Amino acid sequence: MDYGNFQGLELMLFGGSAIALCLWQLRAMQRLRRQRVLATPRQRVMRRPPLGLRGRY
Repeated sequence: MDYGNFQGLELMLFGGSAIALCLWQLRAMQRLRRQRVLATPRQRVMRRPPLGLRGRY
């Protein structure tokens, strides 16, 4: 294998893995958004009130 072929293979492997990682993260974010939209009100996570309002609840 000559150096030109090696560079092409290296670019394809490392560039392809970076693109695959980005696509995987995008799918994970879409899945989380879909689950959040479809969740019933009881399934949704209750957020803690802000620090200034904690004593008033």
